Amino acid sequence: MTGTRLKPLASRLTTWKRWKTLFPHTLVLSPKTGYARDYERDPYEGYSSSPFSFFRSKKSPPYLPEKELVLGIELNGRQRAYPFSILKKSDSPVEDTLAGERLMVYFDEGSEEAYATISSGKRLPGLVSYWFVWYSFHPGTDVFKGH
Repeated sequence: MTGTRLKPLASRLTTWKRWKTLFPHTLVLSPKTGYARDYERDPYEGYSSSPFSFFRSKKSPPYLPEKELVLGIELNGRQRAYPFSILKKSDSPVEDTLAGERLMVYFDEGSEEAYATISSGKRLPGLVSYWFVWYSFHPGTDVFKGH
């Protein structure tokens, strides 16, 4: 399996409230794991609002603040980052074209959920992450600037 490239899967990053609305029969793993850890406490509390990162890149990524949230999409060898600051100002869904495919980018400001579909309605694998993370793995990415 060495050298095998994994196929990305569509995923969802949203609030627990929205998830339970969409999937009311969801089961949650028990916090009784055998480890002495307080699962009621967020180990990353305050991280998203802090300008500092736990991980420093050698070079600051251009165009956006390092911790700007983006939806990163890779399609047919092309990548594009959709900054949440732009998506918040746009009507959802946002129509765009990437690698010759027509996309619809959906954004819900309340839950900060973002995802993209192609014209057939198929949901694309995407990654919601900080800009510095997406840029570290995709330095040749385009950045959506709005219409």
